[in-house]
Order: sequence, then C-alpha cells, then structure tokens
Amino acid sequence: MSNKLEKLRASQAKDMERLELLQARLKEREEEIHAEEKIVVLGIVQEIGMTPEQLAEHFADLLAQKRQSKKKKEDSTNETV
Repeated sequence: MSNKLEKLRASQAKDMERLELLQARLKEREEEIHAEEKIVVLGIVQEIGMTPEQLAEHFADLLAQKRQSKKKKEDSTNETV
C-alpha cells in the first residue's frame, strides 16, 4: 500500500481521537456552565426575596401575557388583510 496513504490514515485516526477528546471536554464544560447558571439564578431569586415557586408563577404570568399579546397582534393583522 502507498506510504502516503498510510500516513494520511494515521493522521486521520489521531485527529479523530483529538476530536473525540475535545467533544467530551466540551460536553463537560457545557454541564459545568449549566450548573453554574442554576446557582446564579437561584442567588438572584433569593436576593430579590422570591421563592422558586413564586418566580415560576411570575414567569408563567409573563408568558401568558406575551402569548395573549401575540394573539391579539395576529388577530388584528388578519382583520386588516
């Protein structure tokens, strides 16, 4: 077999190993970031004096308002067409 072909395949195998290592490291960092974000959010919630349940309820209300506003906007757009 070609010496150049063997070298290319060996190089490809090394690159694949490095890629797998980097992908594993990236996944680990993403998990660390996600955990840290949870801590930051919990700290903010505690700082403003809300319980996590109160925050969830507040966000649910905001989401409902946003959906209602979007629906009204779509309805008014459909009426003018």
